[in-house]
Amino acid sequence: MPTVVDGGVISATVQVGTVTFPSGPTATGGQGSPVGGVNCGPVDLTVAYYTQLSIYQNGQQLAIPDRAGIVRDSAGNLTCVYSVHTHTGDLSGRIHKEGPDATPYTLGNFFSVWGMPLTSTNVANITDQPMNVYIIDNGTISQFTGDPATIELASHRHIAIVMGTPVTQLPMYTWSGN
Repeated sequence: MPTVVDGGVISATVQVGTVTFPSGPTATGGQGSPVGGVNCGPVDLTVAYYTQLSIYQNGQQLAIPDRAGIVRDSAGNLTCVYSVHTHTGDLSGRIHKEGPDATPYTLGNFFSVWGMPLTSTNVANITDQPMNVYIIDNGTISQFTGDPATIELASHRHIAIVMGTPVTQLPMYTWSGN
């Protein structure tokens, strides 16, 4: 089991990992219609918080793309926002949950909005590598052995998916904002 180390303060201006994925959703991700059980609508901050996601491939941390779940028209005007999304310009790995109520969302919901696969053998098209999933809540790390799509996006939770070469340390970030 990796140890937890201080990762510093995380915010929208902190890039976490190497840029690997293009901005926004893929063609099969959220384009405005409901996808993966998540609707796209106006911004509603009644209930809002962040979960941090890290994906590692052979020891290298990959940046989670910005704008997954943010839909704009051809003129660049905001059309709608999915209840789970990443913000424009934010490569920190923070997944924002916002909406009118406390509806629980999962990592699978986010991957559907992003338009990427998430199974025990395929994480964002990274396949054929051993996978370990870790959850850090309040500084305590645990290994998750179930279906990664079922992991709840909880406030200030850190989720690390490690593909291929194991890692010995996982950063736990100090939160800036909610």
